[in-house]
Amino acid sequence: MADKSDGDNEEPKKKSKVKDPKILGIGGIIIAALVYQFALKAPPETEMVEPDPEPVEGSIFELEEMVLNLEDENANYLRVGVAVVLTDIEDPATFEADQAIAKDVIVDYVGSRTAADFAPGEPRQQTKEELSELMVEAYGEDRVVRVLFTALVMQ
Repeated sequence: MADKSDGDNEEPKKKSKVKDPKILGIGGIIIAALVYQFALKAPPETEMVEPDPEPVEGSIFELEEMVLNLEDENANYLRVGVAVVLTDIEDPATFEADQAIAKDVIVDYVGSRTAADFAPGEPRQQTKEELSELMVEAYGEDRVVRVLFTALVMQ
C-alpha cells in the first residue's frame, strides 16, 4: 500500500450551503413573498356592516276601541283607541289575522297604568313610546313601527 502523503490527505473543502444557488433562489422567493404579503398586498376588503335602516312606515291598522280598568285607587276607566303603524312590507290583511296579539299587549299594558300616565304632554308621550316598544317586541321590527292613540277618554 502506498502512502499518500503527497498532499492527497487533505480533505476537499465542502461547498458552503449559503452560496448554493438553489438555497439563494428559495430564500429570495420566500423574502419576496413576505414583502408582498405584508407590504405590497392590499388589505382584504372588510365587509362594512351597515346599521339596520329605520323601518319605513306603511299602512295604518286601526283597532276597535276598548274600555279598560286603570290601576288606580279610584278605579278609573279608560276608553282607548289605538292604531298600529305597520311597516311598508307588512300586509294589513296578515296583521288583521294577528290583531289578537295587539289587543293582548294593549290590555296588559294599559291595565297596569294609572290615570296620571295618560295626562297630556310628556306622561302620555312616554306611555305611547313604551306601548310602541312592547308592540314592536311582540310583532317584530319588520312588521310594526309604532302605535298611535286615536281616542282617550277617562272616567
